[in-house]
Amino acid sequence: MFRPLIIAVLLVTTAPTIARPTSATSSPEVIFTLTSRSGTYDLRVANEDGTGAASLFKGNSQLNGKFGPRADRTIAFWNGGNLTLLTYDATSTGVRTTGTRVLLNSGRNFASPFDFSGRDIAWWHPETGDLHNYNLASGTDSILFNVPQSSSVSFNPDGTAIFYSEAIGSTDYVMRRIPITGGSPTDVGITGHIMLFDTGHQSDKFVVSYQVTGVGPHLDYIPAGATSGTTFGNGYGGAFRCDDRVIIFRHPTGNNSSNTLKYDVQTNTTSTFSSDNNVVFASYMPTCN
Repeated sequence: MFRPLIIAVLLVTTAPTIARPTSATSSPEVIFTLTSRSGTYDLRVANEDGTGAASLFKGNSQLNGKFGPRADRTIAFWNGGNLTLLTYDATSTGVRTTGTRVLLNSGRNFASPFDFSGRDIAWWHPETGDLHNYNLASGTDSILFNVPQSSSVSFNPDGTAIFYSEAIGSTDYVMRRIPITGGSPTDVGITGHIMLFDTGHQSDKFVVSYQVTGVGPHLDYIPAGATSGTTFGNGYGGAFRCDDRVIIFRHPTGNNSSNTLKYDVQTNTTSTFSSDNNVVFASYMPTCN
């Protein structure tokens, strides 16, 4: 169905907890969200080791931002029910926001599963169950397929297809793929209690966060072409670095606390991006150049 619409347990090395430095990054690699006791959300960017953090946007609702390609200097995020595009400048003096504009309003205040390819934004509406693709150039928001229950969406490496999860039972999900032009979805072969997942930038590999009854969330690295992989730690929200070698994720530490860690796929080691429990989301720059 295609309806075009126009809508206005591992080796861990430690690193310093993120703090607002006097010199902000001039080449951001990680985007993350920091919460405060007052209930505000702070969208920030930083170097890969957590230094050079700079604030680009603040709001009163969950802000999970996704970088566009490095050269575009764009970020997409939900601000309440508004799908928003932010532009920024990065120079030797640091990073600063140059503008924001609302692309569309979903009709309700929610942070929907979404992904940003630079050209398009894939997103799922929890009330209608419709999987959408918003094209930046035309401003067209197209409904691709109805997915009654989903937990995550992600573009394939070249941005021509969208992977999404669909519930097939009370706790089980199946991962499927659909072209951005619409058509019939196809099964990928990955199943389970999928919470979140991310697709590789170089090939169709995946990092999948599963919910395990009585254990909690754990993360699997699934190589391209496989339907199962290797569990590398407890956590959720994994996202690939531009070269697919490193995965950044949230790792629970007990008492409702968590750290933000980086897992190296090749060396099977983990290091710390931030030990600040107020970091609630993190993702990498998708392109290396």
